[in-house]
Amino acid sequence: MESTDSEHFSLTDLPEAVETMSNSQILKLRSKLVKLKKMLKENNCGNVKIGYLQQCIRAQKHKNLLQMIKTEKAKAALLTKEAKLEDQALLLQEKEDKLQAKKEELKLRQASVERMREKKQAVEDTLMQDSDQLKSDAAKLQTKITEFSTKKETGYSRFLRNTVQELRGNIRVLCRVRAGPEEGVRVRNDHLVEVTLESKRCLKGMKVGKEKGYEPKERFVFDHCFVQGSTQEEVFCEVQNLVTNALDGYKVCIFAYGQTGSGKTYTMEGEYHERQLYGIIPRTVVHIFDLLSQREKDQWRFEIQCCFQEIYMNQIRDLLDPENCMTQMNKASSYEPTLVKVYSTESEEKQTPVTEIFDLLKTARENRVTSDNKFNARSSRSHSIFQLFINSVQENSEKKVKFEGCVNLIDLAGSERLHKTQNVSKKVLEESKAINYSLSCLKDVIQAISSNSSTEDQEVENENHVPFRNSKLTYFLKPQLTSESAKTLMIVNASSESAHIPETINSLRFATEVNKCVVSRSR
Repeated sequence: MESTDSEHFSLTDLPEAVETMSNSQILKLRSKLVKLKKMLKENNCGNVKIGYLQQCIRAQKHKNLLQMIKTEKAKAALLTKEAKLEDQALLLQEKEDKLQAKKEELKLRQASVERMREKKQAVEDTLMQDSDQLKSDAAKLQTKITEFSTKKETGYSRFLRNTVQELRGNIRVLCRVRAGPEEGVRVRNDHLVEVTLESKRCLKGMKVGKEKGYEPKERFVFDHCFVQGSTQEEVFCEVQNLVTNALDGYKVCIFAYGQTGSGKTYTMEGEYHERQLYGIIPRTVVHIFDLLSQREKDQWRFEIQCCFQEIYMNQIRDLLDPENCMTQMNKASSYEPTLVKVYSTESEEKQTPVTEIFDLLKTARENRVTSDNKFNARSSRSHSIFQLFINSVQENSEKKVKFEGCVNLIDLAGSERLHKTQNVSKKVLEESKAINYSLSCLKDVIQAISSNSSTEDQEVENENHVPFRNSKLTYFLKPQLTSESAKTLMIVNASSESAHIPETINSLRFATEVNKCVVSRSR
């Protein structure tokens, strides 16, 4: 657009210029003013938009900067976590390597244990075969002895009987499992134990109901095992040949061991009102006098005495005279039990020795200390000891033969766990402590003898001291466990109630220790 001279003026000169302008010029001027206003307005809007856009750009840059900072922090944290994970992975790999090494070592040890078990089983099988062979030899010798029984008694016959017992072992162990609660014994809601035999001499194991779930893996081997349902006669048939040795001048000792309520007193005494229920004591009496009447035909003369004692609270009491007792071992000479002479071949009076002894046994049973506890309605609180002394003489044209034999039949009080003895008096608790102490002393003695038996070829000074004087029970049993003329048999009674399983296993383990002992000459 061309400009004229009239267009070049200042705003201050506008009023004077307008006066000199024509109408057309004024119109043109107005048009230009409108355009200028429009351009100015558009210019102001652009500035606003530019400012707004600049603010947005600055905000976006700040936002992007913050985002970049967050991203960098996240990357740094991620790198830190990755480093930690790598360290943990290394530790885990190291642990896995160690675990694998342990597994390999465990496999080697398991293989070694398995080989040892196989060797142990092979040794046990070999020992069992050897024992069976010895039993077979003993049976043959017993057959020969039976042949001699109808002939005149000789030293050779005595030698054969003694050889049989030595083949069987001077200390033998039998096991009898009680069939379950009987009349007079408390019944509880317990599952009974199922007992299985691997053979007549090997107690393979025990299994209890699901609620108890106790299934030992141990294998107990004894000279003979009687499971539930065995009769009194079956038990005595296994021990009667040992009893016969007493007539040949040997010291015979049979004792019953086991926890409270396992049937020891029933095994040893039984019931006197019915012959088939006789225990070992009455059957021994009958057996001795049956043999005695046969030998008297061969010019043997006999004198029989008996006594019955108990060890109560570490005191020896005379059950035929309860006021007579021994309290201290160093005063033993002042104590003598009541010896009752029940038979003599020289006597001209009518004698009923079996009946007389049975009456004495009943008297002793009444005088023996018993009490009522959780496990047994009539629990024995003492160790009872029945002794039958047999003096025999035979005179013939060649020489005079004299024997002094003895039968010791012992019913040990039952072991108890004090924390299970509930609702009892202080006296009963003291009795339980005394019983457990004496049985513990017996275990110590057996372990010492067993240890010495395994080192019998060593010098005397290297042998372990056997603590016989620690209790009256072991003091009394010393001659039976040390003399070469002693024949000892232990009957371990095992309860078949699941509540008794822990104590039953302890009894079987102790009986296994006894079975390892060898009688040697007293040092």
